[in-house]
Amino acid sequence: KMNSIVIGSGFGGIAAALRLKAKGHQVKLIEKHPDLGGRARVFKKNGFTFDGGHYFNIACLPAVDRFVKHCCMVVS
Repeated sequence: KMNSIVIGSGFGGIAAALRLKAKGHQVKLIEKHPDLGGRARVFKKNGFTFDGGHYFNIACLPAVDRFVKHCCMVVS
């Protein structure tokens, strides 16, 4: 069995980890923040809530939808 490390839990990191896992790799996903999502995550700082999702343009929504469906198929 192959061992793989994926650094970063944005959409790309999660997709890479899931694809490696689906191919039989032992995967370790490393993220510096306590939650997943990369730039798409929501976080709090100094009592304020920030939505990092504004980095994603509305034109990306079909691609994001395909990504989520793919991840759900790989996991199940």
